[in-house]
Amino acid sequence: MITGKNYIGNALSAKGKTLYKTFNPQLNIENDDAFFEATAEEINSAVDLATEAFKTYRSFSGEKKATFLNAIADEILELGETLIQTYCKESRSTRRASPWRTRPYYWAITQFCSTPIRRLLGGSHD
Repeated sequence: MITGKNYIGNALSAKGKTLYKTFNPQLNIENDDAFFEATAEEINSAVDLATEAFKTYRSFSGEKKATFLNAIADEILELGETLIQTYCKESRSTRRASPWRTRPYYWAITQFCSTPIRRLLGGSHD
């Protein structure tokens, strides 16, 4: 679900006063969803949390990093039609031309985000 808020760690934040909307070039109108500009405080908090998270992440084995990246890919794929519809609203693409299903992006998510990641990160080669 699109909220327009910024994720700072696991929390949603909307401290900024400026809102932005994406544009639908096919209909020549702004899309309904509005997004809050992140404040300096929100950016600094996100950077601090990411720095702390990396201290743990960098010690993960290749296998554990692959599992983590695969979980991210699974979440992206779970968006399914919502992701495709949003992409189509924000570009000139039609459903048929959506790169999420017909171009290498979708292939990369579905194919690359499995065994090859484990190999690249030094995990098992099964």
